[in-house]
Amino acid sequence: MLKEGKIGVFEATAIVVVASLTKVMFSGPRADVEILGPAVWYVYIVTTLLALAGFLIISKLMEKFPGQDLVFVFKKVFGNVAGCILSFLVGIAFFIGSIVFLRLFTEAVKAYVYTFTPPSFIMVFFISAVLVVLYLGLETIARTAAIFILPILFGLLLTYILGFPSSCFQYLDSALAEM
Repeated sequence: MLKEGKIGVFEATAIVVVASLTKVMFSGPRADVEILGPAVWYVYIVTTLLALAGFLIISKLMEKFPGQDLVFVFKKVFGNVAGCILSFLVGIAFFIGSIVFLRLFTEAVKAYVYTFTPPSFIMVFFISAVLVVLYLGLETIARTAAIFILPILFGLLLTYILGFPSSCFQYLDSALAEM
């Protein structure tokens, strides 16, 4: 997979952090709070732990078969039929996640920046940019993430600091008190 070049630990960590922050910031926390109330922060902990467990399982599998892709590993470990089904399910999960993220991104851009632009135009523009980045490769994505990780983290920290005075920590207390 990484035959085109090497990426370091910092670049790989930057990719994971940027992807995770993007997912959290576009996940619609207001809708989550409306559904789950003060226990919404449990959802983020549970989903993080589940994602970490899934990543560790796949990572351990990939260590046993260096240089092979995920489809080959699934076929070797689970057999041809189950491996194909599992690969298909993983692909479908990524596809659905991409569609949901594209829609959330489009709605955010339409709401805050381009209010009169049709959603289809925003989607086509974003997909075109993604295709260019994919063509450039993983090493370019890693270098770009490494360059922008510090300003992104600074902006996120600044957002939390500026929002701190209007935070109500009693909501967390009520969720903890029920335990």
